[in-house]
Amino acid sequence: MKVLDHQPGAWFLLKDGPTYVFDTAVDVGQVFMSLTLVMTPEEVNTFEAHGREALNRLSDHVQRNYRYYFDRNTESLAVAHLVSAAIAEWNAANRPDTSP
Repeated sequence: MKVLDHQPGAWFLLKDGPTYVFDTAVDVGQVFMSLTLVMTPEEVNTFEAHGREALNRLSDHVQRNYRYYFDRNTESLAVAHLVSAAIAEWNAANRPDTSP
């Protein structure tokens, strides 16, 4: 699994083979969490046609309608570990240089 793109504080787009995975932040009242979704063919087509704007819209839609997306949340520990590892690797590689 590899991170393809990222919107700070909002989402990560990852890909595992032919599968696109979208990890997006959700603020549910006093609880902050992320939902990890395997993107549907329609979502992938929209992303391929409209790029980051489609991902921003998807993230906004998930935020406003998070209950609808709970059933799609990937709860597999194996997938969660792959997503976490890919994001950690991406963050380490893209950390700003703070040396003087």
